[in-house]
Amino acid sequence: MDNTTNKVNRDLFFKLASDLEKERVESAISIIKQLNLLKEDSASLFTSEYSYVLDRLTKGLASNRSGARLGYSLCLTEVINLGLETRELSSIDEYIDNILFKTLSGNSTNKEERQNLFGLLFGLQCLLNEPLFSKIFFIPSNGDSKAINMQFSIAFVNHLIHISLRKTWISEPCLFTVYNFITKLTPLIVDISHIEEILSALDENSLTLTKEGLAVYLWFIYECPTTSILIKNNDGLKHITFKNKNNTNNLKWKNNDPLSHGNLKTLALVMKEALNNTTVDGNSSTSKPKGFWSPRLHFVWGHLLKVLSSNASNDDGKRAHKKRKIAKGSSKKQKSNSASNSMGIIQISDFWKPVVDEIFFAEKASNERKYIGLLIFKKSLEILPADSIPVLFSNNLIRTIINQSSDKERMLYKLCHSVFDDIIKILRLNGNCSKIIPILENLWFTRGLVNFDQLTKSNFTSSLLNNKQLDNDNLCCLTQMILKNIMNNSANEESDADEGKMVNFGLDCLLHIVRSHRSKALSIDGGGIEWVKLILEKLVDVAFFKADNENEKSTKNIRDQEHEISTDAESSINYKALQKLYSVLGDLISTNNVSSGYDTKNQDNLQWPYFVLQLTVTKEEDGNKPLVYKPDESLINIKLNSLSVLTEIKELLNADISTETNVQRGVFQGLELLLTINLLQLYSGDTESLSILDDLTTFFAEYTHDTQEDISFVGITEILLSLLAQQKSFLKKISIIVWRLFMPVIKQKEIDVLLNSLSTRENKKGFTLLFESDYELQEEEEEEEEEEEEEEEEEEEEEEEEEEEEDIENQNHEEIGKIDKEATSALAKALNLPENILNSNGEIRFDDLDDSDDDISDDDDEDEDLDDEKMMELDEHLSSIFKHRKEALERINTGNQRKVEVQNARETVTSFKQKNVDLLEEYIKCVEHSAINDIGISSQHLMLLLSMCKPFIQCIRNTLSRQLAEKVTKLIKTRICKVKIGNAAKKDSKNLIKYSTALLDDIHELVLKPKIGQFPNLYLSVASTTSLFLCKIIHTLKTNGDNDNEVGLFDDIIDRYSNTMKKWSSDPSVKITQNFFTEYVNWIAAKKKQQTSQEK
Repeated sequence: MDNTTNKVNRDLFFKLASDLEKERVESAISIIKQLNLLKEDSASLFTSEYSYVLDRLTKGLASNRSGARLGYSLCLTEVINLGLETRELSSIDEYIDNILFKTLSGNSTNKEERQNLFGLLFGLQCLLNEPLFSKIFFIPSNGDSKAINMQFSIAFVNHLIHISLRKTWISEPCLFTVYNFITKLTPLIVDISHIEEILSALDENSLTLTKEGLAVYLWFIYECPTTSILIKNNDGLKHITFKNKNNTNNLKWKNNDPLSHGNLKTLALVMKEALNNTTVDGNSSTSKPKGFWSPRLHFVWGHLLKVLSSNASNDDGKRAHKKRKIAKGSSKKQKSNSASNSMGIIQISDFWKPVVDEIFFAEKASNERKYIGLLIFKKSLEILPADSIPVLFSNNLIRTIINQSSDKERMLYKLCHSVFDDIIKILRLNGNCSKIIPILENLWFTRGLVNFDQLTKSNFTSSLLNNKQLDNDNLCCLTQMILKNIMNNSANEESDADEGKMVNFGLDCLLHIVRSHRSKALSIDGGGIEWVKLILEKLVDVAFFKADNENEKSTKNIRDQEHEISTDAESSINYKALQKLYSVLGDLISTNNVSSGYDTKNQDNLQWPYFVLQLTVTKEEDGNKPLVYKPDESLINIKLNSLSVLTEIKELLNADISTETNVQRGVFQGLELLLTINLLQLYSGDTESLSILDDLTTFFAEYTHDTQEDISFVGITEILLSLLAQQKSFLKKISIIVWRLFMPVIKQKEIDVLLNSLSTRENKKGFTLLFESDYELQEEEEEEEEEEEEEEEEEEEEEEEEEEEEDIENQNHEEIGKIDKEATSALAKALNLPENILNSNGEIRFDDLDDSDDDISDDDDEDEDLDDEKMMELDEHLSSIFKHRKEALERINTGNQRKVEVQNARETVTSFKQKNVDLLEEYIKCVEHSAINDIGISSQHLMLLLSMCKPFIQCIRNTLSRQLAEKVTKLIKTRICKVKIGNAAKKDSKNLIKYSTALLDDIHELVLKPKIGQFPNLYLSVASTTSLFLCKIIHTLKTNGDNDNEVGLFDDIIDRYSNTMKKWSSDPSVKITQNFFTEYVNWIAAKKKQQTSQEK
């Protein structure tokens, strides 16, 4: 307060309009405090200041400052309350008359009118704040109870309604205030007459059939517990009659309940705001339409959808109860009454199409209506229960979403994608996850929009499928929904291409579910994995067994068929399901949780393949369905023997094995995996698995009966290579896991098996050596290649390829001529042409054909014309001839086909090499791990690592793949050459020095060769790094060992570099860079400097 003038501080009114809420509250409190101080000091001064403050606040409500109306209306509530307490205001009517007079009287511009009307609205809204609200809208009743002042309440509602009718842009805020006032007033309504008075006030102002009037009806009848019970006790609002003189057409809600079934058409028109000049039950309406469009959803939609949602939930329970009641023998009258009652309220299924779909998503609906329709759709998904979701996905809605979201130029493109994002966020809430299932079912299967994401250029359905809030129950329901919709059609795929596509899509969805939620199913013994078992069970059923309606005679015999999967097999549902089964197993098995050999306990994720095998064996024993690939009697013994060995291994693993035999446990786990996978491949018709199973059972017998130290694992390593060669990620993962489990027993022979493939040429010849020859022949070929000169070899290969191409072309021409001759001869016979009509080249002699016409014309009429049966036979015969000719021509290897074969062979060999490098990398990691535990690396492990260096360098030189070259380079530089030498290695320093020196000579010989490959920088860099690493090993072992020839040995190393430098300087074909020598010189200089500093 200004002490000099004893007045309220005028600066507080400026702060009262601040954008900061804290300043507004502090200013309002200060004004009230200062007024209270003036009241105590001087009554006359208080009266004058109070009048000033009240006038200043009412005028300030019309201010265009953003925070003015909020601050002034906040303070105005307290000022009015103070005025009523001090009798400065005789009644609240005095304040209302005053503010109405100041804002509505006089002429004003459009801008001033807008400010005045919103100021008036805020001036009336401040009356709804406590403690003022309880004082003016309630009057004392019996004792401490209060009764509603209905006269003032109705007058207050009329004031707001009259303001709303002045301008369209003020209508919705005013009527929303009316609605808020009614919701705040109704908890104390105790008489049905109060409801009648409020509804009559709305009817007198023609607001009954408006969105705001609808909101009030919904609040009274369905949302407010107090009024809802009161209305039910009075048998509804049917008896209420309105006396609106303006409502000459008697427009109202039937039964005074908007959700009564007879009001569906009226409800549609109300929500459309199209009652003007529209006939409702033969009556014409005179309501004025809105003069503007707002990009916001009207508040009534939220209340209407909530009521419809609760009605849908209640209706499900009531229908079941009423059906049971009617079924007990009630009278026909009771049955009819029950039926009418159950159908008396509009349900969401009745409401959506006429009120939303046909209005907001109609083909000719404006963009503005579609905009509101999309907001309604989003609100509906948020509010409605999962059972009501299918109703929303109508044809009009789907068409609108696809059209608007697929093109950036569309008006509603951004809104559609925004709606997608908002729906995804809404459905991430725990309570809404169950809605994902009906949404996906409607889009994918009911509407057939399996490509919905592609059509809308969004990730909507995939994001719903990836929802991390989906629990076990949701995932089970989702899986069952997919299986129900698509798996029943699997048997009809061949006859119906669309159904086949749907089945394939369903299999993809199951795989997607596993990949999105595999973190919840890493352990087969954990809880909440029923959905995984459902997926695996169905995939096993489709992959390995024929459908019920398929002919058992078509079951294939493994012994009779070569497992070269044809195009028909790859397109079959069994093959697709098998590939998805392998992919699911690959995702369920996590290699990150599988230890490298020693710690082999608690690896539950490895049990999923065995679970699948158990399902398969159980289904086979049941005999309900025949196998797709049925083994003959001679192979059953191999399968049974393998299953017996597998059972024995499981018993050994389940036994309490001590920590001293962890190596043996790892071997058993690896054998279990290999047996399980190969048995599954046997069920899929893979003939190669037969020999592998035989080898595994033999190996198990030897391992359990012979001395385990003498057992070789070369055969196991070759089996792993055979799995890697099948180009399946699942088998690659299995190979890596088994390789890790066998790490403790891996020796040089097993490593050599992997290294031998790295020097293979990446062409058809190398492909033949890897996949069509044994390893002995491959090794012999590699030795021959090392003896030959690289350049001469390339020239010979080029000449051989050219000669081979010429021979193939000549052979192709001969084959084509032969095929044409055979086809022509077959056609001549089919057409009954004379035998001498063909010349030696298989061509028809047309001159002889003309001469033979006379002879043919002399035949009987019966021979001239063929009947229909003979014509059909001839047609089939001719078609068969042309078909065989086409197939024969397709079998001829053309130039493009040869190029494709060469490219495929190169990619296959490169991929195989990369997988071998992955296995070697796993071994190197294991060695690093043991080096950390043992404080250094052992001599055995170090020699194994050094044995990889030369094949790795040769691989970089020979490969045509940059990815492979970079991978090997990184492996050598970052892992092999970073290994620390342990004390155990130093004890065997003589052998290591000898081995390292020999390897150093080999590397220098490699870099002196003129051919350095496609990636010379990588090749020379790795050779230099490896050479320097060997020098460091020799230096470390000599300085810490007991060798007497230390100086001479270093001289030999220097001489080796010197000889290499001499050849580099004299031979222009040697392509070594100077870094090869400078790196070694720099290292020697660093060692010398270190030695000098130590001597000081």
